Amino acid sequence: MHTIKHKKSTSTLQEQVSQHPASSIEQNTWRINPGNQGFWKRLYAFWGASVFTPSYLPAPLRRPLAGYMLALLLPFLTVLGIFYLKGIAPELSFVSAPVVLGILIVSLGWGALPGLLATLWGTFLLGFLVLPPHISLALEQIEFFYSMFMFTLVGLGITLLSTQVQRAHHQTIKARADAEAARANLSRILMQAPVSIIVLSKDEQRFELVNPNAWQAFGQRPVLGKTLQETLPEYASQVAPVIQQVRTTGKEHSIVEHRVLVDQHNDGSLVEQYYNVAYQPMLASDGNVNGVIIIGSNVTEQVQARHKVEHLLAELDNFISVVAHELRTPITAAKMCVQVSERKVQRVLGSQPQVEEKSDLLSLLRKNLLRIEHQLELQNRLVHDLLDASRVRADRMELRPRLYNLVESLQDCVEDQRTLHPDRMIQLIMPEEAEIRIKADPERVQQVINNYLTNALKYSDTDKPVAVEVTLKSNAVSVSVRDEGPGLNEEQQKRIWERFYRAPGIHVRNGSGVSLGLGLFICRSIIERQGGRVGVTSTPGLGSTFWFTLPLNKS
Repeated sequence: MHTIKHKKSTSTLQEQVSQHPASSIEQNTWRINPGNQGFWKRLYAFWGASVFTPSYLPAPLRRPLAGYMLALLLPFLTVLGIFYLKGIAPELSFVSAPVVLGILIVSLGWGALPGLLATLWGTFLLGFLVLPPHISLALEQIEFFYSMFMFTLVGLGITLLSTQVQRAHHQTIKARADAEAARANLSRILMQAPVSIIVLSKDEQRFELVNPNAWQAFGQRPVLGKTLQETLPEYASQVAPVIQQVRTTGKEHSIVEHRVLVDQHNDGSLVEQYYNVAYQPMLASDGNVNGVIIIGSNVTEQVQARHKVEHLLAELDNFISVVAHELRTPITAAKMCVQVSERKVQRVLGSQPQVEEKSDLLSLLRKNLLRIEHQLELQNRLVHDLLDASRVRADRMELRPRLYNLVESLQDCVEDQRTLHPDRMIQLIMPEEAEIRIKADPERVQQVINNYLTNALKYSDTDKPVAVEVTLKSNAVSVSVRDEGPGLNEEQQKRIWERFYRAPGIHVRNGSGVSLGLGLFICRSIIERQGGRVGVTSTPGLGSTFWFTLPLNKS
């Protein structure tokens, strides 16, 4: 924990508080029952404010009763001593001075009431025990009373003045104790606050206070007592203009979602963080700025979450646009086939068709029906992709694994694609084993193989071959599909497995361009849910190799 260190002054003050507790003024006074009458309450308050005890005496003597006893005993002993001194040295002057000294001691130690008692008692003793026997017969009677009156006034003045001094002293100690307690409470609040709090000095921008939250944000680097530029150079350059503005103008400055780059791990790598920051001037008693307080609340998670939501909303808008376009494409093509067939039928029915015209009509109808069927298959595939993506998202995709021969299934997929694309060269590279048994869902694995093959044929030229290779490993089988298409860069290779992602700049070269960007996302889920892995190796301009692995049946 980092904070400004005032250990010495704090400990000294705590000692003073322990020596001059509030109870020395309030709790150690004579407790009287004030009752319910205002007079007794005022009397009680006056009593508590006028009597206190010295902290330098032992505990038994720190009682008001000791003050009253001393107020009686000290003047008596003093006057008794003066009485005997007068008998030895009658010419002795200023005989009241020792009594005044005693009154001062009692007043400084125990307050106004014991001091008042000492004054009155000392006046009585001086007037009736010391002064009369030694007063010259030539003195007037009025001079005696004048001396007693002045002595009483002096004693009362000393009592009141010393009481005020001691009360001010006790109040100062209490005020300092309260201030230090408030400082300690404020320090605990700052240290435990769930925000980053920093206090910088005015001139050199040295760290005077750094709470644990800010210390963690700075990678737990030792910053206390050091300059901002010295310890956090990557941060200083970003906030120096704002700090200078606050120091110059003396006005606070706030920044919402302030983006900063901080080396949180002390490895030179800068981490992007967002803070709501308030820069507050720290004002001295004369109003001048003697420092800057920085309060920052880390809102990185909130900002990143909002950016993610915004990204998802953008993806949703794009998805709706793509889905609407892709679902409308086969419908539009099928509608055109129906319209062409309808016009042809109307022309034939409106005349006397010959056998040849009827044959042409039937041939056209058959051709258009095949086209409509193909478009409906495309639309059906798009709908299935949407359903599969929804099931994957909800973790409800059904798999029916069973033991089967992957070689036969793979050969069937390749033959189907050769039939659909007779002008394309599709190579099948197999190991010597005639049977490779795995436990998986055969229909879903075929779906993955067909997706890999369809993409390889779609995004490569007609004269370029496509190769399917099966490789056996120690405990798994690997199936890869290699094409000589445009290839993918590193960023595209990372994102190609995401939902709705379609690599920019990659265009269809053969076949239909209808796609929702869900095929590889579904393939990845199918393989990983059966204990396998997927991946791609690609070089821009040289083609791509998409692969997946599945565990072999150990039995």
